[in-house]
This record gives sequence, C-alpha cells and structure tokens, in this order.
Amino acid sequence: MDKILGGIYVGSVVPIMTHVPLKVEYHVSHILSCMKFDKIPEYLVKKGYTLKNIDLNDDSLYFDDIVDLIKYVNEANEFIDHAIFPNEENYNPLEVNFKGIKQKSAIFIHSFKGSNRACFYVICYLMYRFGFNLKQATYAVDRKMINNKMELSDNVLEQLNLFEAMGGRFFDPNNSEYKQWKLTKCNEIDPSGQLSRQMIAKDNNMFESEEDSANTEKVEIDEKDLQVLRCKKCRQHLAKSSSFINHEPPAKTSKESHFFKRGGISGNRIVGVEKSQDMCTHYFVEPLNWMKEKLLTEELLEGKFLCPGCEAKVGAFNWKGSRCSCGKWMNPGIHLQASKVDKVDAIKKQLAIGVDRRE
Repeated sequence: MDKILGGIYVGSVVPIMTHVPLKVEYHVSHILSCMKFDKIPEYLVKKGYTLKNIDLNDDSLYFDDIVDLIKYVNEANEFIDHAIFPNEENYNPLEVNFKGIKQKSAIFIHSFKGSNRACFYVICYLMYRFGFNLKQATYAVDRKMINNKMELSDNVLEQLNLFEAMGGRFFDPNNSEYKQWKLTKCNEIDPSGQLSRQMIAKDNNMFESEEDSANTEKVEIDEKDLQVLRCKKCRQHLAKSSSFINHEPPAKTSKESHFFKRGGISGNRIVGVEKSQDMCTHYFVEPLNWMKEKLLTEELLEGKFLCPGCEAKVGAFNWKGSRCSCGKWMNPGIHLQASKVDKVDAIKKQLAIGVDRRE
C-alpha cells in the first residue's frame, strides 16, 4: 500500500486478506473497498474499522469494461471526508476550504489490484476536495505509487474525463454526456441495442427529463435552456436545448465528411462520392420521456418517432448509430429532424409543457 496525501492510503486487497494491522501501523480508522466481497472479513468489524464497500460488480448487465464507477463518486467522497476530516460543520468544497486543516485520521482505499479502480476514487477525491484538475490529481497519485504501479484502464480514464467535464466536484446522474457515454458503451458491446434497452429500463435517470408530453404543469427553465424544439405541425414541445447531444462536424478534408456510394457486383466498389452538408439536419438528443414506449417496448434495431401531439414523423433512432448530414457518426443515433421541428426561444423563465396555444 502507498501513502498518497496526508492520511490517504491506496493499495490492493492483500493487506486486508493478510490481516495487516492497519490501525496500529498506519492509524487507519476507515476502509473503502472498491470491489465485490462475498463476505466482508469479520475481523475488520471486530477490530472496530468503519467500512464501506462499493460493490462494483453489483449489476449483471455490465461487462467489466463498462463498469460504472462514476455513479458512486459522491458517496465515496463523503466517506473519505468523514474519515480524515471528522466532525466538520460544512463539507461542501464550493463553500469551505480544507487546505491547511490537519487530517485527524487515515483511510485505506483498495481494489483487488489497487492500480486502477481504487486510484480512480482517490483521483476524484483530490479533484473534489482540493480543486485539482485531472492532470494534477493523476500526477499526485501516480508519483506516490511506489509499491504498486498505477495502470488506469480506458474505461476509468473516460470516466475521469467525464467527472472533470462535470466540474470535478460532484457527480450529476442527469448529465447528458454521462448518459450518452453509458449508451455508447452498451452499444459497443451489443450493437443490437438490447443491452442499452435493459440499461435504460433499469436506470430511471436515463429518462428523467422535463419534456414529458403527459406533464401539463409549468416547470422552471434554467438560464442555459434558451431554446426548445417543437413539432412544425402542431407545436407540441418535444425537447429542450439541454437535452441536445452536441457534436463537432468532421473536418472537410477527412474521410468522415464524405458519403461514399457503393455498387458493382460485390457491392463494395465505390461508384460515387458526395461531400457532407455544411448545416446539420438532425438534432441528436438523449432519450426523452415521450420516447420511452417506443425505445423500450418495441425491440427494434431502428425505428421512427411520431409526435405525441399529432403523430407526424419527427425523428428516428438506430441503436447501431447513424450519421448526421455533416458526416459525424453518432452512437446510438437518437435524433429529431430539423425539417420537422421548429427551434424557438423558451418563454421567459417558465414553459408550459404540451401544445403551446398562445400563438
């Protein structure tokens, strides 16, 4: 095990399984286990350690390379806070600064090997508590790994980047980039969309959006939610700008920005090339409440979205992904067609969900 900063130690499960007297030798009072235990070692309870187990194999839907670590960040940070800074009145890092405050105890954070998942939670804590950026936090951990080498997987690196994009303080389960990441990872494993359907059916946050066509009450609109999409035909509100999955059009010189027509006997010979359009003709969005029945009940690889107000076609989905008119490949491809909707400014600070009858 290695001492990272103050009373924060990180390592493998070996000290636990070999009954190392952590309390005596390292003044450890708390243990954060980032792995699945069939049974928490009983001696740890008898010795009076405060324990927390993040069971990262708790969801049989997930393969190892898409294990969702980031959703436990808030509770892990809270546990570490109370271990090394007990009895503080306020723990919000946006309101109080703990730099210079003496750490009063120590915590051992471990995973099976101690080189990947345990390091993830330590890095996130340094960002959360001390305001480090990702590069600083990663370096702070890596340089202190003497007995064990830090080896972050691609999956862990992606989630660290997600956490930094969220501000590096708190995990937001409603973050659109996080939702898109989950869907993309599922589709990489299972292009049929079955794994994605199972995942979003189990995770209520995937559909927690204010664009519920059945909700006719007024809801508050954040300042960033400046625009909404509504059906051209009946003016049914369909999506807010906060639900958009933004993307950068590929460079005009790239292969991705060209559409290749194939033909010939084999069907593989390129018979024509078209350049991508300058303007995107699709609004890619996260799964919205009014899409729920279509996405979950019909086990189709692809399908169309009808307006919940007038049943005009307004978009489509493809679990394998689809290309925007700019050439960018989006996976999965859940979109509304620009030609079928109007983009309008949100009205003041409130918006009535449903048909706008004021115009």
